[in-house]
Amino acid sequence: MLILDEATSALDPDSEAVIRDNLRRIAQGRTLIIVSHRLTTLADAANILVLERGNRVGLGTHHELMRDCDVYRGLWQQQSRQPA
Repeated sequence: MLILDEATSALDPDSEAVIRDNLRRIAQGRTLIIVSHRLTTLADAANILVLERGNRVGLGTHHELMRDCDVYRGLWQQQSRQPA
């Protein structure tokens, strides 16, 4: 099991993409837990847990959360500056 806490928070988008590509390869067949406020780091995850003030407000894939979770969708739009 590998746990990363805000591992890409200080990286530029290009460096983050390199890390994400390497993590995708490393994580095959393993459990990987990533704690991040930067949603692009989490977009490829099998499951994303969305917490707000310590309460669970969403759980699912990126696509499921974009469809079903107002908090996640709002944060994604804010961070990516793109509509859902």
